Amino acid sequence: MRAQVEYRGDASYDLGDLLPPTLSRWKDRLKKGIKSAEHWGHDDAKTALKAKLAEAGTLIAKSSAEQWAINKSVHFNEWENFAKAEFKEVADAFKALLDHIRCTNPKCGGYPYLTPRQGASEQLRCSCGTINVNLKTQ
Repeated sequence: MRAQVEYRGDASYDLGDLLPPTLSRWKDRLKKGIKSAEHWGHDDAKTALKAKLAEAGTLIAKSSAEQWAINKSVHFNEWENFAKAEFKEVADAFKALLDHIRCTNPKCGGYPYLTPRQGASEQLRCSCGTINVNLKTQ
């Protein structure tokens, strides 16, 4: 999605470096798709994208509430040991968020990308075309 991630020469990125810019870009592309659908008079697409954006907000809020546990529990910490049920809540929140973004076609299941690969983004789509959001307003 061409998210803006701060460059680190040592490549030591963690979830907090990568996920927020990606989710911000996801919401931004949905908003741009809504504007495009409105511009072209595609009311059904506009309604569907607004629902997707609302769902994104809910899932992002849920996963953000659980994010405190991720980086600390991935590495061994004596003070932070989770029971299975506690970590399941965290995993479920992130799985729901990732499934929200992923293509729902079982033959595809891919994550959307922008086309063309360089320059101004015109379309957000997956390989099979199930996700196909026009981003052009002119």
